[in-house]
Amino acid sequence: GKLFFSINPPPAAELPQFGGKTVVGWVGRLLPSGKEIVEAATKANVQLIDTTAVPRITIAQKLDVLSSQAKLAGHRAVI
Repeated sequence: GKLFFSINPPPAAELPQFGGKTVVGWVGRLLPSGKEIVEAATKANVQLIDTTAVPRITIAQKLDVLSSQAKLAGHRAVI
């Protein structure tokens, strides 16, 4: 396959095995650790799609990682 999904991005040392492929996951590209992952992915020829980059607007709320996690936390609290 050419498309991989992950909760957390692969460790930088494992990125070369995804060369030429796309990884979708929680990268946090604006955080210091996320910036390191982006740099390592660029060197390894890996395209990253950061799920934290989805805009926090009403129409995209179904795709927003933070909103979906808050919803799950609410359900868990009730259970």
